[in-house]
Amino acid sequence: MSARFGVSRRLTVILIAISTSIAVAAAFCLPGVGGVARADDCGAGAVVIVGGTWDHEGAVMVGVKQRYTGLGPDNQPNPGSDYAGDNAYKIIYADYPATVWPAGATGYDESTRQGIASTKSAIAGYQQTCNGKPVVVAGYSQGARIAGDVLSDIGNGRDSEVTITDKDGNPVVVSINSGTVSGELYADPRQGGDKTGRGIELSLIGVIPGLTMSGAREGLGDRGFGTLEDTIVSVCIDGDPICDLPDPIYDPIGAIDGLAGYWVKHGRYPYYMFEDPRQDWWSDRDVECEGTNDTSCTVEFDSSIVEYLREQAANLGYTGEIGDFLANRPKIGLPLGITLANLQPAIRVVQDLLPPLPQLGYGAYLPDIYVFEDILQGIVNRAPDRFTAGAAALAASVRSIIRWPVSFTSYWADQLVTVVGAQTAVQTTTSRSAGETPASVAVEQHVQTLQTLAAVEHPSASVVETSTPDAQTPTTQIHDDGSASAPPSAVDPVAPARSEPEPQPEPQPEPAPVVETPPVVAAEPEPETPPADTRSTSGGVEPGAASDQSTGDEASPAESESTGGSDTGGESSDSTSGSSKKSSESSSEGSDSGDE
Repeated sequence: MSARFGVSRRLTVILIAISTSIAVAAAFCLPGVGGVARADDCGAGAVVIVGGTWDHEGAVMVGVKQRYTGLGPDNQPNPGSDYAGDNAYKIIYADYPATVWPAGATGYDESTRQGIASTKSAIAGYQQTCNGKPVVVAGYSQGARIAGDVLSDIGNGRDSEVTITDKDGNPVVVSINSGTVSGELYADPRQGGDKTGRGIELSLIGVIPGLTMSGAREGLGDRGFGTLEDTIVSVCIDGDPICDLPDPIYDPIGAIDGLAGYWVKHGRYPYYMFEDPRQDWWSDRDVECEGTNDTSCTVEFDSSIVEYLREQAANLGYTGEIGDFLANRPKIGLPLGITLANLQPAIRVVQDLLPPLPQLGYGAYLPDIYVFEDILQGIVNRAPDRFTAGAAALAASVRSIIRWPVSFTSYWADQLVTVVGAQTAVQTTTSRSAGETPASVAVEQHVQTLQTLAAVEHPSASVVETSTPDAQTPTTQIHDDGSASAPPSAVDPVAPARSEPEPQPEPQPEPAPVVETPPVVAAEPEPETPPADTRSTSGGVEPGAASDQSTGDEASPAESESTGGSDTGGESSDSTSGSSKKSSESSSEGSDSGDE
């Protein structure tokens, strides 16, 4: 038993090894497999496909894929194709939401923004690996809006540097090479024209925040593509409202017919994308191309309502002819060429002030119509899973709206804290850069406060200290009434005017720094100086000083007569005398200077 089990086990291992070898050999050697491009295969070039609304995978643009990979409309190899065999292009799809709220969870503006970023990344990623090979950017409907904006940026040198991630996961900045880029646009919403017919984003105004009608593209050239003007082919069916909508004020009937054309004409493009758009590839329609390289092509169609009536009549077996009775419809010509598009700049200003729907700001959002569809279909078809999914999505939207006030308050509170913290950090950094510490700044502020309080309590007192030894000695001031008095700041230049410290309202942890200021020097008066007191004091007062600077003795008769017994003069004399005595005790140099 064990022997048979060992043989069986060895046979199993051998069979697995043989199967694996055959699979590996088939992957690399068998015919037909070599035509499948590997992940690192550049091909003869690349086509970046940007699908339209509700087609983020680009499945509707299968004709473009067939043409650039050498296949026919039957999806079989086309030997006569310019892209057959080794000339096949690599197909790259730009991933983005491709929705328009409320028919989708993402608004038009946000969807196109993501599409532009995805398309640029696809171009840059391919050029970073396969530099020098051609790149075709093809878009349909909303995808044409995105592809056209990307091509306009590249052709005009705007935002051509893109940050991508290499195979090792590292960010790499790639500058898109415009010399190898071209494009194909089907039903471009920003196609140029006039009030008789142009792209929908040029004819209408946005009425929903987040659904902006952006107008014509900015840039060089008639279509705004700059250096790529002659390499981009645009295709539009006459009367398709996405790319050929008349102004509703100038041609209201045509605008209504154009909106009907969305269901009649807009879906016809994919059936003919397998052919070069510059050729007469609409078998039963005339195609008129204009431009230097036939880059702007229009497929001729009659009015949408007439086209619809013809199709319905043919289905009923009617073989007669139905003429285009709307071809000569009346127009309204307003003065000054006024059109609805003239309001677009003002509307865009208002829309920029509002949150783009479905977002309400601060985490709140509105549900889309598919949420209600799931709920209704779950009830009608008795599908509990679908009903539960729709109900859960609706409940999440309601909760986000209820929490809006709380989220609003929390957000702005965080912003306020951030701003205050940033200001504090800047102040601290500035103080430290100047050699100060928080403690020294606090002490300095406290000292300044105490000095201010002292100045208020003792307005006549001043802390003055001179550092200039040869400063001029203040002289006596002569008043208009003939009285003589020394100014309060006229003191010995060596000693401070006040030797006692100022009263402090509270004890300090460390002494306050003494502010040094230049001595106040009074101009020497021209009138004759009254008789001075010749008594020498120990306070360092000069023999020629006024009598109110004496040591407190009785004033001379000349002074009494001139001052009239002024109390103010007496107080000044006593104060100065006391200061002189204290200065004498603290410094003998002042006395010597006075004797001299």
